[in-house]
Amino acid sequence: MANTYNGTAILFGVGSTTATVTGLGAMTLLQGTDNTSDADIEQIRDVTGNTKTLCYYDHKLKASLEFVCCSTATGAGAITLSSMPSAGTTLALTDAMNVPIAGTWLVDSCQLTGSNTKAIMARISLTKYTQNSLP
Repeated sequence: MANTYNGTAILFGVGSTTATVTGLGAMTLLQGTDNTSDADIEQIRDVTGNTKTLCYYDHKLKASLEFVCCSTATGAGAITLSSMPSAGTTLALTDAMNVPIAGTWLVDSCQLTGSNTKAIMARISLTKYTQNSLP
């Protein structure tokens, strides 16, 4: 017997993020997000070993997103997963409510989880380099 989906997805604490992921389809039901601004740090010390200057470089944004895998924005229908995005591929995100995460990102990892009591979830870790030509 096919599953029947009723109702509308309610998104708490997240924006209107959408992404199209090869093999996973249109990811429109964002359930969770963690965003981080990060950089490498060089410490410059004086003769006694005390830090005198900090140099921040290679600035980047990191994101970890969790989506429900479904075939439409309302959650209706089933989806057949054909593949997972490989590390190093690019992923385009749009989000009118969370502007910093909009843009092209590099996929660091993708994890799919599922059980007989909940929908298949995709957890995708991403990086966007903000001061060079990398996404």
